[in-house]
Amino acid sequence: MYVLEGSTLGGQVIARQLAKANIPARAYFSGHAEQTGPLWKTFVGLLTQAATPANADAIVASASLTFQRLHAWLEQAQP
Repeated sequence: MYVLEGSTLGGQVIARQLAKANIPARAYFSGHAEQTGPLWKTFVGLLTQAATPANADAIVASASLTFQRLHAWLEQAQP
């Protein structure tokens, strides 16, 4: 969830750059629009509550695995 929810923050940056370039096709990157920041803070708060020393390694490993799987998926999609 960290990887996916965090990507909405990056999407906001991309959407702003597209807007500056006057490129209208940016809805995909807008994510939760004005709610992106508050929703991210809520998510981080919940993650902080759920994270313990006992599960910290599993949390990091799952985030890393998510990035690896997304990378593999994108590699497959290339012609």
